[in-house]
Amino acid sequence: MLSRIIQGDSMLFYDGDTLILTVKETDTENGVLMQFSGSLRSDTAYHIQDELDAYTSIAVPVTLDLAEVTFLAPSVLAALLESQQLIDFFRQGRILLRNIPDAVYREMDETGISELLMIEE
Repeated sequence: MLSRIIQGDSMLFYDGDTLILTVKETDTENGVLMQFSGSLRSDTAYHIQDELDAYTSIAVPVTLDLAEVTFLAPSVLAALLESQQLIDFFRQGRILLRNIPDAVYREMDETGISELLMIEE
């Protein structure tokens, strides 16, 4: 069973006693930086989308650093797309992805998702 614990500036996601994902949030002069470490599984997708939507609904730009992501479920990509659609609809906010692991980027590129999201080169 998934549980989420807020600890300082981080969200920790556990499956039972096993830590599966850490999301550290840092305020920057360009918005919010969310650094992910671990597995972005389907059971974390709602929580990630909810956090993104909270920032983007008030026009705070968000940068997602995926350098330490070991797995990214398709449902998480779908959640990112839904958040991006909200941004496009209201024409405010921004989600920028950076440091995407090669395997994840290839999947995003093959499905065309990379064309719909802002990715730092």
